[in-house]
Amino acid sequence: QGAVLEARMEKGRGPVVTLLIKRGRLEPGQFLISGLASCKVRALSNHLGKPVSSGTPGIAVEVLGFDPLPVAGDRFDGLKSEADAERVLGHRRDQQL
Repeated sequence: QGAVLEARMEKGRGPVVTLLIKRGRLEPGQFLISGLASCKVRALSNHLGKPVSSGTPGIAVEVLGFDPLPVAGDRFDGLKSEADAERVLGHRRDQQL
């Protein structure tokens, strides 16, 4: 769980999102949601662009894999499976209608 600091498209990398982790541990392969955006974390890097194996509270990491880009300032949450992420996103979409 944490906050989206920045979201941008980069040539050659695609959607790149900077997240500040507030609680828990973030690792490649986890599923994230932020607003109506979702992600299976493909890769993590630190503020210098160097690959890291995980992120912990108080650390900002760059994440590849969001679709669509989330909004800066939004909260993000980690989920156990893609099915859980789709269920939550479906509920959020229904609430917007």
